[in-house]
Amino acid sequence: MVNLGLFAACFPDNPAPTARAGSAGFADREELARHCLRAGVVVDIPGLEAIADEWQALERRDAGPPIPFNRYNWVHRIAACYTTSGQRRLRVVTVREHGRLALVLPLMTETTAAGIVIGRWLGSPLSKYGDCLAADTLNVNAAVEAALAEIRRWRTVDALLLRNVRADAVCAPAVRRAASVVNTRAAPFLDLTGYADIDAFRAAAIGASDRTASQMDAAGRVTLEVAPSGPDGAGLMRQAIAFETARLGDRGSACRLFSDDASKAALIDLAAHPDSGLMISTLRLHGEIIAIEAGYRCSDQYCAFLTATSPDAVEIDPRALQIEAMVGWCLDQGLARLDLLAPASEDEARIATGSAEVSDCALPLTLLGRSYVGFYLNGLRAFFGRGSA
Repeated sequence: MVNLGLFAACFPDNPAPTARAGSAGFADREELARHCLRAGVVVDIPGLEAIADEWQALERRDAGPPIPFNRYNWVHRIAACYTTSGQRRLRVVTVREHGRLALVLPLMTETTAAGIVIGRWLGSPLSKYGDCLAADTLNVNAAVEAALAEIRRWRTVDALLLRNVRADAVCAPAVRRAASVVNTRAAPFLDLTGYADIDAFRAAAIGASDRTASQMDAAGRVTLEVAPSGPDGAGLMRQAIAFETARLGDRGSACRLFSDDASKAALIDLAAHPDSGLMISTLRLHGEIIAIEAGYRCSDQYCAFLTATSPDAVEIDPRALQIEAMVGWCLDQGLARLDLLAPASEDEARIATGSAEVSDCALPLTLLGRSYVGFYLNGLRAFFGRGSA
């Protein structure tokens, strides 16, 4: 249920610490009062369900770019998977304007092995973009600052680490003013409006020199099936996880997503339930599945959320074939953009027509959090050349 004590308290008992030089401070009492903003927090699944209608109504007034990761059905489906352990706790911050839900910041807290409590986007590392959900008439900067002031008031979170904030995200200006940008990278996309059909795409974006004889032969023999999530989706997602686990094992590498039990459980749950909005595509060659992709259709865009390829397909490049097949599907559907997300594979980078900048933003809230952000993120990660934490 909603924590009413936190929900009703908009202003901290003590003023927030002064922001560092060159950045905006948190919203003060007069600013919040002027915009009639009140911040609160949802801490459990019943609390989420209590605001489901308001949340989904807010989706129809959202001012931000279309992404699935701040939608109610996504958050509700993954919340139980990510917050059942003691290390992670649900913390969805809400801001109301004149009593009406106007902003949602879907977060969770995670306690590290060192005992540091970090606020992250709910579903990290599964959520590929992070943003708030905000009404199109809202003063978003003031509302985000109200949400950050609410988080400071808890005094239980050492730092916020908000990864994958797109440059065009609604929350980006306010978050970047308050926080440090500790990493940036590009999320590639393919503008589909320049291609009449798949043959035009192949001629312009791939070229004969990039396709081996076996690859061209396979491209003519593969079949693509795209279906919404549902009863068959769970089995396909388990197979996709098995594909990627085997592929990573063969390479002697690891991936946080596929080594995290909560992420795997969330993927299977999303694939199994139609209300998640997930779409599952399977690419077959001679009847055998060589690639499985999970994605989202958002307005006139398709987000290629996760692609897994069979480790047994060694004579061809199943990922390139999957990308090509999905481009054809998107063109048939009349979509305008294929969002390839970050990080980009070589195949994706080669066909991309543009990219969106995404940033990781870190905001220390305690002395321990300041040490974490300043030393660990800006120091050790930069020293070893790593881009995430």
